[in-house]
Order: sequence, then C-alpha cells, then structure tokens
Amino acid sequence: MKQQIIDLWKTAFGDSDAFVNLWFERIYRDEQTPVVRKNGRIVSALQIIPYEMIYFGERIPAAYVCGVCTLPSERGKGHMTMLMRQALDAMRERKFAVTALIPGEGWLFDYYRRFGYETAFDRSVETLRLRTHTSPAAATCRVAPSGCIAEGAIASFYDRMQSAHSCAVLHCAGDLENIRLDCLADGGDCWVAFVDGRPAGMTFAVPEADGTVLFKEIACDDRPARDALIRFVAKHYHAHTARVHIPPAVAFSVPYGMACVLDAERMYNIYLRHNPAPATGNPLRTNIAACTQTLLRYDCRAGYMNLMLD
Repeated sequence: MKQQIIDLWKTAFGDSDAFVNLWFERIYRDEQTPVVRKNGRIVSALQIIPYEMIYFGERIPAAYVCGVCTLPSERGKGHMTMLMRQALDAMRERKFAVTALIPGEGWLFDYYRRFGYETAFDRSVETLRLRTHTSPAAATCRVAPSGCIAEGAIASFYDRMQSAHSCAVLHCAGDLENIRLDCLADGGDCWVAFVDGRPAGMTFAVPEADGTVLFKEIACDDRPARDALIRFVAKHYHAHTARVHIPPAVAFSVPYGMACVLDAERMYNIYLRHNPAPATGNPLRTNIAACTQTLLRYDCRAGYMNLMLD
C-alpha cells in the first residue's frame, strides 16, 4: 500500500524526492491513510495525522487532514467526496475534538466547506529590511543551530511558547525534528538563541533566491532574543531582507487554514470556563461553520496553525 500512496503523492503534488522520503519515512502510517481502490489500484487517498491543540489552556486531540489527492484520470467521479465523509465519521469515532486542514489553492476553500470546514486560521507576514547594527541587549544572546531536536530544553521551550496561545496546533519534539530536516533539505536550519545557556528564542529559517530569508516560525521570550535571531540568521545566509511568519492580526492577515469542530459540546464547555458566553448565543445551536468560527475565535484571529509540512 505504501508504495502506491507514494506514487499517487508524486503524481498529484510533484514534491521533491527529499520531501517525499522525509514524509514517508517519518510521518506516514498505513493505518492513518484511508483510500479508495478501483480494480485493486489506489485511486484516491488522504492522511489523518493526530496532533494536540492547546485550547484556552487545556489540551484537546486534533486531527490534521493532509495529502488529499486523486489520480488525474479519476477526478470528478466522487471518490474524494466519499473519502472525506468517511474520514469525518472516522475522526468522530476516534474522539478527535476538532479537525484542521490547509487548502493547497484558493478555490479549495469552497470545496472543503461542503464537508463542514470553515476558515479558522489566518496568516500574517512581516517584511523587514535589515540594518547592520545590533542592539547591546541582543548582543548578549548566543545564536547557534539547534542540532537534533530531541526531548529536552529546546523542545520544552517551544512547547511553552506555543502553549501561550489561546488556540494553537501544537508540535511535539518529533514534529520539530521533521520540520528541521525539511529546512535542512532546502538549505536552511533551526536556530536557537541562548541566554545564560538556556533557550530564549528559536526559529526555523530558509534562504530564498532573491536575497531574502524566510523565517517560517520565530518564537522568543523577548525582543532582544528575536532581534539576535533575525540578524544572526540573515547575516549567515547573506540576506538583506527577512520575511517573518507571525501570528495573525485581524487587519493584516490572509486565510490560511480551515477547521471543523467535531465535539462541539466538549469545546464549548472549555470555552465557557475561560470566556464569557458568545454575544450571538449558544454556538451549538448554529450550523457547523458558524460554530467552528465562534469556538476558535476567528473574529479576533485567535487560532494559530503553523509549520505544517503538507
């Protein structure tokens, strides 16, 4: 089965061999991959990857749907519609509280709305023209590549930073190592700022051909650590501009990911423990899309999803 899925993935997405090898060696599992077969051949598939989500201080199980693909010759025949509905039933049976995905193209937002998904995660990007000077505070940081991200100080630091969000998809140490390896394949790395030997900031960064360095994620205790990371990494890659993915701001964000709440009652009870009741009333009495956006506080762009490899 695995080789058929690899062949289907390559046909659908055209990813590099390095990325495909990373995904299928470290992330893929047969049991997480529902498929549609025709005459013994897999013609359509998706993958359900388990994650945790921090939700107003509590951790809930979340499912990330990715690798959604169908052979070109079999598209438009209803295979994926059937597969998506089966996948949603399976995720409910497995007691996931919420499911999320990232549409690969703009028109797919409308496609996934057919199954109850709604826009729940935005993305903002900050562009910086880099100056040459470094602040005295930033100079006290030591910046170095992370090396392998195992259970330890770096993974614990990142978990603490992500858990500070009111609503965010979390990454364990294994996820972070996968992301680091993906950056390495693209000429980048994971970099850590240390103060007194302890992590004070970290970033996943990749150089781009136009003299820009892309900071896929940057999480820091304070501004000096952030400045130290940006300046050190930009200098390392001989970049004059930085593009930094940052948590979404309502006025300066674009739609990025979608979600569908699967256990609305559980999430609403958590919501009420940390928020006043929604002004529009009980979201459980609305449609799935409105319920999802209310519970994930899309009105103030509280949801955060980043560093997803698919």
